[in-house]
Amino acid sequence: MTTSTQLRLRFPYLRKWVCSLSGSMKITLLVLLSLFVINTNAQITVDGNPSTATNEWCTPLSPSSVRPHLHVKDILNGSGDDTEFNQGTSDVLDIPDWNWGLGNISGKTDLGNVGLVVDNCTIYFFADRFAAEGDADLGLWLFKDPGFSLNPDGTFNGQHLEGDILITSKFTNGGGVQTTKVYYWHNDDLVLLFDTAIDPTKENIAGIYKITSITSRDSPDSPEYDALADDAPCIKDNLYTFTVDNKLICTDAGLQCEPQAQWTINWSLAEDSTITIGFNHGAVTKFTGSQLEITLDWSEAYDRITYTRQ
Repeated sequence: MTTSTQLRLRFPYLRKWVCSLSGSMKITLLVLLSLFVINTNAQITVDGNPSTATNEWCTPLSPSSVRPHLHVKDILNGSGDDTEFNQGTSDVLDIPDWNWGLGNISGKTDLGNVGLVVDNCTIYFFADRFAAEGDADLGLWLFKDPGFSLNPDGTFNGQHLEGDILITSKFTNGGGVQTTKVYYWHNDDLVLLFDTAIDPTKENIAGIYKITSITSRDSPDSPEYDALADDAPCIKDNLYTFTVDNKLICTDAGLQCEPQAQWTINWSLAEDSTITIGFNHGAVTKFTGSQLEITLDWSEAYDRITYTRQ
């Protein structure tokens, strides 16, 4: 069974990162038991042959291709030759704490051909599984550290760098249902950036929020600072309601300001997650259902605002 997928990056943070892969950045693909990986818009082709679908894979994976690409082949349904995480290894740990080994894994997680192609700002990925049955997790780690590699003794070289990306896709009912999550490595931890179960549509965003963080920078060379700390207490407890009919309503809740800080403006969300609030333009840079992060660009400065659902 061949699953071919494509990752079209909606969030500017991911788009900028992946576009840089088309330059000089090294691509490292980790192929293990839960192979780290894939797709934000669930466009899946299952045809048993990665060379079909109008030769979708033959051209980008050919030796003459100028696109950054990888193609890894492994024996399907072998005996004791499957690479897998072991000794309590987990995605949330740093790379020096990872361990791998050889063993026998189930057919639904036994991967044969695995390919990755970066074409401008789109990542394409495919993998063969020996058996399309039950539930399984497929994943892709994108590392910035060019020194990442596997050691013969079952350890790993390299370390996580700020901004490493993990994309996981859970297949249920043999692949009939797919849920994808995107994480990035931040402050020595995995942070959820995107979940297809809660896509950042205006219907999902609609709700009542409180601003819990404002990180600002006044110029490219200046440091970030906490802009929320400078706000008056009567502003910090305000509530912000995003409505489905594109209204953003500020309610002076809790401690009252004089005069009251209440207003209503328009907001809109484009398909690529760019957002307009009043006359301000920016992007949804994180959405988890309970938290909404909006980055407003001011030429070479920005405000990164985190709204927490109430």
